[in-house]
This record gives sequence, structure tokens and C-alpha cells, in this order.
Amino acid sequence: MRLEREIRSRIKTAFGKGPESIEISFGEKTIVVVIEGFLTKVEKLRMDEIDGMDEIRSFRYAEMKRGMEKIIKSEAFIEALSDKAYIDVHADEDSACFVVFTKE
Repeated sequence: MRLEREIRSRIKTAFGKGPESIEISFGEKTIVVVIEGFLTKVEKLRMDEIDGMDEIRSFRYAEMKRGMEKIIKSEAFIEALSDKAYIDVHADEDSACFVVFTKE
């Protein structure tokens, strides 16, 4: 699927490692993307340190949000979307999810 390839490619380019899995669900008015296994080995090791989890969570949230905004504005998405989108990153669970609402 073109959208999955675009997401995988952008994450790999940004972080040096692509996600282990990407699941995309198309609803009547939404597109939901769940990304798992995107942390690098160094990030996983750093999360075991006292302040590492907060640091990694903050960094990944900001970077994943920036990356997802680019994907949402990309050709693979642009035709069907409204301007409403939400992202949630759970670095401690090595997963992220974003929901994009389609045009009515």
C-alpha cells in the first residue's frame, strides 16, 4: 500500500530505523494509523535510565508529530483529508497512533 510505504520511508529517514509494523484502518470518516516498534536500540537503552523515558517520549512525540504532519500533507493523503488530525505517541510502549478525519 502506498500510504504504508510513505509512512515507513519517512520514519526510517528521520530516525534511521523503520517501524516493525504499521496498521491502517479506513473508517467512514476516519483513517487510523497504528505504528509499532519504531524505537532504536539506543532509545530503548536510554529509556531504562532515570530521566530517559521522559526525554525519549518528548523527543519522539515532537518528531513523530512533525513527520506525521508531513505525511498527512503528502500526495498519498491530501485528496481525502480534512484538516483535523490527532497523534499520540507512547514511547514506553514503542507505539504511536494517529487519526485523520476525512472530508465530509
